[in-house]
Amino acid sequence: MAWWPLVLMPGLIWAQAQGPVANAGVDRIVHWGDQVTLNGEGSTFAGAKLAETPAYLWSLTVPNGSAAELTSTSLAAPTFVVDVIGVYTASLEVGNDPPGGGPPDWSHPSSVTVTAISSNLAFSDPVEIELDDIFPPLVPSSGIVLSA
Repeated sequence: MAWWPLVLMPGLIWAQAQGPVANAGVDRIVHWGDQVTLNGEGSTFAGAKLAETPAYLWSLTVPNGSAAELTSTSLAAPTFVVDVIGVYTASLEVGNDPPGGGPPDWSHPSSVTVTAISSNLAFSDPVEIELDDIFPPLVPSSGIVLSA
């Protein structure tokens, strides 16, 4: 990260300029077989120069038995397909990639959790409910007959 001097009386104090900040998005629940699009576009690149290109670095931790892979580790919004039920964790770091070939100024990682569930878990079998179980009968049972 770049260091910028900040002059206060009576001496010189050094203040760290804010560099890039990764934002991997919000946690979500998806169904088995869904294609998931990650979104790092909420990341900020404070202090970046106009000639610098934002750099994205994604990694994906998958549950046991999964062969899921990101379509790209360097795009702002890569995708993957959920192939087993479980928890997937995507981690994102962003950096300002200087055009002169210097080392990028990388952010701290940000992560998002994608929980995959079975599409069969949404609802159970229907349950029949008799209205008489909820509401009392409208006609009294005292033997009174109502006439018009």
